[in-house]
Amino acid sequence: MGQNNRPKRTYEETHKTKEERSAEIKNLLKKLSDLEITMKTPGMIEFLKQSKLFVDEAVFWTGNIPLKGTHRVLYGFLTNKRGIVCDVTLKYVKEED
Repeated sequence: MGQNNRPKRTYEETHKTKEERSAEIKNLLKKLSDLEITMKTPGMIEFLKQSKLFVDEAVFWTGNIPLKGTHRVLYGFLTNKRGIVCDVTLKYVKEED
């Protein structure tokens, strides 16, 4: 009943700008490089593709990418909604021989 009295939000108010998305990705890549996960690590190329798509076209992405040779899986969450922070988590996975 009282929903009609709420002010309407525009797209710009609820979604991140390209500069904000770019800053978040740079921050995530810096944190990964601090953990010595380089861009040459197998699997990082896929994450870089998803990151570029997210920055350029504001495409939401969530998923996991195995990082071979590191016994880790990268869980990523990239969202365009303002107020929700993009996140990357590395989890240990025991590789079977």
